[in-house]
Amino acid sequence: MKFQLTLLSLIISAVFAFSGCSEEKEPAQNKKKTTSVKKYQEIILTNEQSDILKIKTYKVEKKSLDYSLVVASTVFPAPSNVARVSSPINGRVIKKLKNDGDRVSRGEIVCELESLEFADLIADLIKAKSELGFQKSKLDRNIQLKEKGISTESRLEEIRADYERSVAAVSAAKARLRSVGVPETQIDQFNANNIKYPVLKILSPMSGIINEDLIVPGQAVTAYENMMTIVNLSKVQIRGYIAPEDLRLVGSGDKFIVYSKDDPDQYLEGKIGTINPSIDEMNKAITVNSIVATKREWPKPGQILRMEISTGTEEPVIGIPLESIIYQVKNHSFL
Repeated sequence: MKFQLTLLSLIISAVFAFSGCSEEKEPAQNKKKTTSVKKYQEIILTNEQSDILKIKTYKVEKKSLDYSLVVASTVFPAPSNVARVSSPINGRVIKKLKNDGDRVSRGEIVCELESLEFADLIADLIKAKSELGFQKSKLDRNIQLKEKGISTESRLEEIRADYERSVAAVSAAKARLRSVGVPETQIDQFNANNIKYPVLKILSPMSGIINEDLIVPGQAVTAYENMMTIVNLSKVQIRGYIAPEDLRLVGSGDKFIVYSKDDPDQYLEGKIGTINPSIDEMNKAITVNSIVATKREWPKPGQILRMEISTGTEEPVIGIPLESIIYQVKNHSFL
């Protein structure tokens, strides 16, 4: 019995001792929770100390900030400065005067075609001219006969109607020749003696450089088939690709500069003209467009450049200059 009482006393003592230890640990834990860790160190300098350290002060305030948005861009020929050369009728190339990379002027001959259709057009003009001459003589003769009382008024009106139809036929024949690119001076020179070798001269529609040459002598071409591409490098189109989330910061009329990564000193300035309404599937971005004048024919179509757009924040923000930040490995401090 005495042994049982002694054992019970020991158990009770152990319970109280454990409870006492738990009560002593709780204040330590609470103390640890209430202790705050300083995340920064504030140093206050006097004016004399600032002068010795040559520290410049900057007033930080909330305002709209201007900054540059840098995106990728691609150069394309300006839509108004690229032209395709084609034949308005079927024919065969018998002579080629210009090749890839050659410079051409507006109206300059680039190639010559031999065409039976062209011969038919010339023949129609010559027949119409011949008929017009006959009807003109017939009309003049009947006017004289009418004045002498030999011919009647109704007969004169019939002949005058035939003459007017002949005039219309000549005009239509000339219009068909003009539609295939024959100048008016050459049309007036056509007669029965120069249709043995019907050669159609294809002229350059604009001044520039031949960028693509798709024909060779002897090749048969169909009407309106592309034979050459001419590019004028006085202007180009710049297309910049902006992430959809940055589109709110960009608008038509915003200024930008484009430059090469390899040669930043060579650049162009311009303004954003238009903004495409949908995302470009290839670049997964919104396309902004601008037509700019080149500098000594730079940049070239196909070049990839950096576009630096001048923009700003939508709302006032607090901005801190980069020169006021000193980086110390992972941490940084403001001065």
